[in-house]
Formats: sequence, structure tokens, C-alpha cells
Amino acid sequence: MTPISTATNKPGTPIKVGLGPDAIAITPDGKTVYVVTTTDTVVPISTATNQPGKPISVPGGRAIAITPNGKTAYVLSDPDPDSYQGVLVPIHVATNTRGKPIRVGIYPEQIAITPDGTIAYVTNLGSGTVTPIRVATGAAGGAIRAGKAPASLAIAPDGKTVYVVNSILTPSGAPGSVTPIRIADGTEGKPITVGRFPLGIAIDR
Repeated sequence: MTPISTATNKPGTPIKVGLGPDAIAITPDGKTVYVVTTTDTVVPISTATNQPGKPISVPGGRAIAITPNGKTAYVLSDPDPDSYQGVLVPIHVATNTRGKPIRVGIYPEQIAITPDGTIAYVTNLGSGTVTPIRVATGAAGGAIRAGKAPASLAIAPDGKTVYVVNSILTPSGAPGSVTPIRIADGTEGKPITVGRFPLGIAIDR
């Protein structure tokens, strides 16, 4: 992983984290960076020293998000390459230890957490669903349909709506879509047609 100074836009000394670094998140206080690798680990890095800590074992990790209060990092994982059954693995930031995995859908792709830190949403590419998870209890709610291949997602700054990108690419060249999901009751709205094979989404504040 390469640190870049925002004051000078110059790279610093690369930090070794293992093979295949694939996703990254930084705690809200800016003290710790978490890097997900393709070698089944999550590596914490102190921003004060740029030194990596002891790797945390998370087989099949692919995406990560940190709660707004900075207490928990959630890592998406599909540890079984045969079934691609997904789980969400909580990591306690204070101790860098794993909590009990939370079962989600098939081939989980991305995760986002509401601004108030109460709900985490996971897109399940293989299930065509989104799984809401109560952060306080770690309980997964009922799956929400969101197209054939929900991938990326973003949450509105007011915390009222999740927008889910359906990235399906069909031989006929059908367009992709974005499905709005109302957070208050978990209901999906009418899909919004976009271009073919959309890959990401961001919301203007």
C-alpha cells in the first residue's frame, strides 16, 4: 500500500501488506487503515507510524466499511469458493479481534453503513438481493430484491434512501438500473434505467 501526502501529492514509502490488496478503509479518527488482501487477511496499519500490525484472518474477504463511531470494521467475505455463501465479519477496532460472522447472501459484493451507524447494507450479487443488518445486534433482516445482479450501492446523506446499482450485462445489451430502497421500511422503489453495465455510484452532498 502506498501512502500519498495530500499536501504535496507525493507518494511515501510503500507499506507491505501481503499479496493482492483489494479494499481499504480508514477509521473516522484517522488513526488506523485497514487493508483487505486476497490472501485471506485484513491488515491494520497505524497512520502515525505507517507500520502494519498483526494480520487478521478473514478468508475470502472482498470489501470493508467502518461504522461512523469507529468501533467496528465490517468485512464482506465469501470463504467457500464452491457455494460463494457470504458472511459479514465484524472486527473490533479497539482490539483488532474478530466477532461472530453474520450470514448474508450469495457472492456479496459491497457494503455501506447509514450515516447514523444503525444499519449496514450488503449487496448480494449472486442472490439478486440486499441484506440489511442491525449494527447494534448483528441481526440480519429480510433480504430485499434489487434487480438481477446488485453490485455497488450508496446511501443518501440524509440516511433515508439506499441506491443500489444493478450491473447485469445481457447479450441483448439491456441497460443497467439503479434501485432506490427506502430505509424506513425496506421497500424498493421503481428502478431507474441507466447505461449498460454500470459499476459504481456516488451521491452529491
